[in-house]
Amino acid sequence: MKEIIYVTTNKAKINMLQNIVGGQYRILGLQDVGITAQADEDGLSPRENSLKKARTCFKITHKPCFAMDYGFRIVGLAEEEQPKQDVRGIVEKSIGHKANDEEVIIHKTFVDMPSVKREEGFPLSSLCKNEKLNTYEVEMTNTERRMLSAPTDEKIRTFIKKMMMHS
Repeated sequence: MKEIIYVTTNKAKINMLQNIVGGQYRILGLQDVGITAQADEDGLSPRENSLKKARTCFKITHKPCFAMDYGFRIVGLAEEEQPKQDVRGIVEKSIGHKANDEEVIIHKTFVDMPSVKREEGFPLSSLCKNEKLNTYEVEMTNTERRMLSAPTDEKIRTFIKKMMMHS
């Protein structure tokens, strides 16, 4: 079975990607290939950070690498004030140390009232509300999640298939 390194240490994200690609590929995390440090996330966008992380990992491993970063956008906030991809960094600057998921969620920088539910590995799902469903991502049913993620999941599968054809 072909292996792909997902450039993350977040087990929840590794499991998510494995579920998206199914049994065709084995998804490994950084810890599975002995990498303990990641590239600095100093890009101007989630895309730039993803490219930097995947390229850095490939230079070390010479194996297919996949990275995916997220950004956070707040409706009504000016562009220059948007946290974008640096949510955890903003919280860490405020509290003065490396933030765990719960500290990212409870920090009142972004929302007045986060969801009371938590999803390990995905702290932003307790902060992000889907406008169409009027519910926090963490509170969505599996059916709602599949319906909303299907187009993105298909794009990821297509991207990985193309990537693996060239590896």
